[in-house]
Parts: sequence; structure tokens; C-alpha cells
Amino acid sequence: MFLFACAPSVDDICERLAECGAGTPDEVAECKSEGNELKDEAEAAGCGGEFDDYLSCVDGIDVCDEEAVENSCQSELSAMAACGNQQPEEDPQPG
Repeated sequence: MFLFACAPSVDDICERLAECGAGTPDEVAECKSEGNELKDEAEAAGCGGEFDDYLSCVDGIDVCDEEAVENSCQSELSAMAACGNQQPEEDPQPG
């Protein structure tokens, strides 16, 4: 039997943030909208792999700890920025 791990989605990360009390339902919806827009932009720029690497990194740590996200995933965030040759917006997190 083969088990395939699914890559985390923006929606998954935003829902996990909501579970730590990090936003109202409207803020979670905004997180999802903005995060999916960033994903679309990354894919259009040929940086979908870098974006997926960043989401995988964030998925592997406590998303409720903003400092841990920043410290643990800085190299993935930098790779995404370098790929698109622009500075990405802050982590998709509600309010």
C-alpha cells in the first residue's frame, strides 16, 4: 500500500491559524484569499515550487508561533523572493 502525502494548502494553513485564535472568520477568509493570490502569482512567475516549499516548511512547525515561522522558514521565504525577484508580502496570517 502506498501513502501519498499531500502538500499543505494556503487554506490549510489559514485554518490552523484560526484554531489558535488568530483571527475572526472574515480575517481567515482574507488570509485564504490573499494567500491563494500569492500562490497564483508565484506560479505565474515560475516559482510554484518555491511557494510549495515555503508552505511545507510552515506546515511543519507551530503556525501559532509567528517568531518560529519567521526563523524556521526564512531560507524558503528568501528562495521564493529570489525566484520572483521581489520581496514577498508577510506570511499569510489573519490579523
